[in-house]
Amino acid sequence: MKQISILGSCVTRDIFSTMGKEEHLGDYRARTSLHTLFLPGLNQEELPDLSVIESNWQRTMVENDLLRTPLRLENSDYIIIDFIDDRFQKIMYKKKLVTKSRELANNILSPEDFIVPFKQGTTQDLEHWKESCIRFSEFIQNLDIQVILHKSRFAEKYLESNLYSDNSNLLFISKMNGILEKYERIFVEVMPHVKILEVESELVVSDPNHRWGLAPFHYIHQYYEQAWEQIVSITSN
Repeated sequence: MKQISILGSCVTRDIFSTMGKEEHLGDYRARTSLHTLFLPGLNQEELPDLSVIESNWQRTMVENDLLRTPLRLENSDYIIIDFIDDRFQKIMYKKKLVTKSRELANNILSPEDFIVPFKQGTTQDLEHWKESCIRFSEFIQNLDIQVILHKSRFAEKYLESNLYSDNSNLLFISKMNGILEKYERIFVEVMPHVKILEVESELVVSDPNHRWGLAPFHYIHQYYEQAWEQIVSITSN
């Protein structure tokens, strides 16, 4: 199989780690968004002190979003994109649009440091999103790479001891799933030849024993099994 990069979140990255297929991974970019990726970022001298973020990986992802570090796709034949990390609000920070990731919000930001230019799911958000999808399309058309859209969703339930229970914050989950659907529809309109990865809705279930803990985007093992089967099918054609 050829090398596959990821622009998205753990929902796609965990497919490879769960299935023991990490040797196929190329660049992995999380904690960012099409909203921010192709707009001007901070200069190096504007970068805040990120050393307070303990995790090397989290620190790197925040820095990539702030500086707009280019995607490294030269050795990849496919890129899988998902929008789960668009759960994070977009903010104006030092006059630049950035992702208000948990790591940035908890370690760097004070309320006076930023403003919210538009709320998620609003008309302004969706208009900006379409412009961002067009920028991505223009970027990707110059590369010899196939785009795969992972249509992921926040799980409403988790499975423990063969019993299903509701995840917490169902209102937020419902809201985000509605936004994700709109984002995906716009993305496909802009890029109609994108390949689709979509696991059966019955398997969109959280696993309390997931290596990263219980969350609406940490799924049961069967989810990753089916996702990997679809990746193999798509990349084999």
